[in-house]
Amino acid sequence: MFGLKPSAKHVRRAGVFALFLAAIAAPLGASAWQGADWTSGLRWSDGREVQWRATRALGCDGSNVELRLINNTTSSGDVNLKDITFQCARPSTFVAPSRTIGTIAPGGTYSAPVINCACAEKGGVKELMSVSVDIVRGDNSETYANGCSYKGGYASGARDGRGVYSCPDGYRYEGNYTAGEINGAGTEKLATGEVYTGAFVNGERNGLGRMTYVDGSSYEGDYVRGKREGTGTQTFKDGSVYIGEWKGDRRNGDGAYTTGDKMWTYDGNWLNDRRSGDGKLAANDGSYTYIGAFADDRRTGQATATFSDGRVFRGTFVNDQQQGPGELTFKDGRKITGQFLDHRPNGAAVEVGNVATIDGTWVAGLLQGKAVVQYQTGERFEGQYVNGKRNGLGVDTRRDGSKEECRWVEDTRQPQCTRITPDGKRIEYRSNGRN
Repeated sequence: MFGLKPSAKHVRRAGVFALFLAAIAAPLGASAWQGADWTSGLRWSDGREVQWRATRALGCDGSNVELRLINNTTSSGDVNLKDITFQCARPSTFVAPSRTIGTIAPGGTYSAPVINCACAEKGGVKELMSVSVDIVRGDNSETYANGCSYKGGYASGARDGRGVYSCPDGYRYEGNYTAGEINGAGTEKLATGEVYTGAFVNGERNGLGRMTYVDGSSYEGDYVRGKREGTGTQTFKDGSVYIGEWKGDRRNGDGAYTTGDKMWTYDGNWLNDRRSGDGKLAANDGSYTYIGAFADDRRTGQATATFSDGRVFRGTFVNDQQQGPGELTFKDGRKITGQFLDHRPNGAAVEVGNVATIDGTWVAGLLQGKAVVQYQTGERFEGQYVNGKRNGLGVDTRRDGSKEECRWVEDTRQPQCTRITPDGKRIEYRSNGRN
């Protein structure tokens, strides 16, 4: 109650000091968001725009900066501004902490919390260089520097849920995303025109799916890391069909292939899109069936071939052609053993039948040159053949040991013949033409 009263001089000094403090403090407070008009900082082709304005912050030789987002898009959700980078008045850059705007809707304008003392001790902010608009959760529409765009769900700053990603070159994906990656079911159209519908894992075709190619062919089956692998069906542009195993985007393992004209079917092993290993090749009308080895898409090795008329061939195939030793059995029991070409005796061969055994040389399935025919009756013929018929000199040996020498033309015995008796006498006579 006995305190000293301040003098008038002291009061005047205190008032001046208070005014000085207010002048310093003002830029740090309310005047920061009372600056000049908004400056257009960054714009995106989808309609987003971030504007800014700054006032001097004298206490730190910097700027207090306001940012606002103009959302002229169809995007909505919770938004953060990230990677906010300014060019300072004195050569330097300043990266501000992220700013949370909150929930946005299409057509709105939204302000971010003020950034105080940006470019401190650098003369303040000169220009907004970059900023990222991060939709934490909700729907978003974005267009990127490469011209591609995304429209769809977001969560935790990444694409999530259903979305559509498309590019100017024709690429388009529509389907599920998880944590920024394509995952789950979706449809992908490649720039080259192919269309895939099916399962994805981490951005790659993985699981069951169907690919349709621009030439009209298609594949439906398993994928592993973007390639056909597992089991699947490929339908080719000519109508041919493969059903079987795949590995590394090629036919590998067991599979069945039917030609486009439906005339032939192969069922067997494959190696890198080529028939390789054991397999069965069959004409679908039943006229021919090959069962045996394949190498590099060709019949090669030992095999059995059957024909609709009852013939069965067993022998060697080389470079997709029957060639070399073999055995041909007929429906009536006859059997030819020897050298073959294209399932027909070609070279030295012996035919054994119910009537006779023929030992001779064959060309394209016909006897050519000298041959010996041993009949089951004990008689024997030895002579020349042309195109499978007796032509030229021939000798018949009868069961009594006598012989007949005659000339033959087109399998017909000519009249003038010589009989040789068992004791060696030669008797000329005219034949009655019997064979």
